[in-house]
Amino acid sequence: MESTSRDVLDIVHVARDTSGSIVGAACLGRTGSRGILRSVVVAPNHRRKGLGSRLVAHCETSALIAGITEVYLRTATLPAFFVRNGYQELSRKVVPAAITAHPQFQSADPDGTKYLGKRL
Repeated sequence: MESTSRDVLDIVHVARDTSGSIVGAACLGRTGSRGILRSVVVAPNHRRKGLGSRLVAHCETSALIAGITEVYLRTATLPAFFVRNGYQELSRKVVPAAITAHPQFQSADPDGTKYLGKRL
């Protein structure tokens, strides 16, 4: 896995296969001392092998190094995956205002949208 940091606010972890093709990625955004986990993706033929969990773990390690102690996300498709990785479902009302003000949280919630958080 490799990491690239575009600026202080975003860290992107990318996974490549043996041929160098990108097969997964995850992004950690920052809002003060809190993080936003987003865009966790894994190519279909690389799923169910632990790659998504490793990408999430790399983002969490990056968060800790950056002084981030809480990470939040929203998802309509894979809440169970994040629960297996230690995240707890939350009511949107308890998600910090700085997080819900982030553009990632501003779009309309599709049916089934879940908010999750984790203290690192």
